[in-house]
Amino acid sequence: MQQQGYRIRRRLPDQPIAGDDMVWHTPHTGMAMKKIRNESALVREALKMIMADAEKREVAEFEPTDSAALKIEYCYRLLVHDKKIVPLAHDQLGLPNYKHVLARWVMRQLPEDHPLLK
Repeated sequence: MQQQGYRIRRRLPDQPIAGDDMVWHTPHTGMAMKKIRNESALVREALKMIMADAEKREVAEFEPTDSAALKIEYCYRLLVHDKKIVPLAHDQLGLPNYKHVLARWVMRQLPEDHPLLK
């Protein structure tokens, strides 16, 4: 079965799960993302890190009047442009998903003993 260039193989209900290779999903399946503890604090930390880096590299200048949504979208697009994260599918673009991606990214950047990761 072909769907928009992706191969889909689904497990039948009576088949045992042999591993992750049994089910391939497209990015368009609408599967829910796992909730992250302290997501809002992680997003704030990611914004600080990315905005400081962007201003240091002189690729952006943020104004105090810029909305949080605008900053989040810009930071997401900058990470995609720098190839530090994989872009979301077109039907998954939106502020809640941008926040989730930024939170996951910053979790990998922080040291293991950071208070936000506990």
